Amino acid sequence: MSTLDRQARVAWMSRALCHATQVDFFSDSPEDIAAAKAVCERCPVRQPCLEFAKANHESGVWGGTAEHERQWGYTEVGGCPGCGGPLVPVSVSQEQCLVCHQTWHAART
Repeated sequence: MSTLDRQARVAWMSRALCHATQVDFFSDSPEDIAAAKAVCERCPVRQPCLEFAKANHESGVWGGTAEHERQWGYTEVGGCPGCGGPLVPVSVSQEQCLVCHQTWHAART
């Protein structure tokens, strides 16, 4: 990795909101994953974070997606169509809302 690449990487990482929170971005708990994704929703560097995680096979929540979502091919995870709450995968083809508990067919890209 060149010095310029390293500087660009550090530049976006230093603006990430996760540095200023106590949220656990590496927990497997649905509640912790939802809390981490909520931080990501407001983060100004969500897209480069997601790209970095996909390129480097990172664990945990990066760019608003959990590790298993990136493995399943998700590029962006949206909210519940019913109430807008955070969705967590319950199978390869279904997601469940943490707020209203409705189950939805997983949107894959």
